[in-house]
Amino acid sequence: MENAKDKKEEQTKNADTSAAREMRCSCAGYMERIKAIDSMEDMGQNVWEALHMFRKLNIGSILPHLNKGEFVLMNGIYHVQKKISSEHGVKMSDLAEYTHALPPAVSRSIKALEEKGYVRRFVDQKDRRNTLVEITKSGQEVLDESNKITNEFIRRVFEKTDKEEMARLVSYIHQQYDLAKEELEKIRQSQKKAADKHTGANHSANVRFTDS
Repeated sequence: MENAKDKKEEQTKNADTSAAREMRCSCAGYMERIKAIDSMEDMGQNVWEALHMFRKLNIGSILPHLNKGEFVLMNGIYHVQKKISSEHGVKMSDLAEYTHALPPAVSRSIKALEEKGYVRRFVDQKDRRNTLVEITKSGQEVLDESNKITNEFIRRVFEKTDKEEMARLVSYIHQQYDLAKEELEKIRQSQKKAADKHTGANHSANVRFTDS
């Protein structure tokens, strides 16, 4: 019995080692292609494409009760409720802001989850203009199960990656995010100044035309 167990563990170890070796070869090949890129524009495009590749992963395909959007939304409800320390649900507007989704899309997804019995919508008694949503008991059970599955998936993926490399990757992503956020703000301010200048010029021209 012990020999069979040891043999199985050895096979698993060999499989993991093989997978890690294949991943290193794949990464090395990708690094060579990246080094061959000449322009910063092409380099930047490749970086953005790499960052967005994870969006293509269909996490919902391994979840028995939720699709990808429903999973993200239910986790959003949980985290927003925890963030604002609320025991009585969260506002739909806060949920839309947290998930970076349009309110109509959030409303449709919430309706689907409500039909499954995973969430409940109700009017805010403190401000009847607001609609609140909360996770039901059965919804929490489904969410816990789904998080357990995804956490195991993440563990199995990243245990094949060197921790120092992963730390550098996370640090780089945060750095690029901060730089991108800063540049977006600079561009917005520049566009605003140009628009204000254009509006001012038109106003001055109209004044001169009226005076004449």
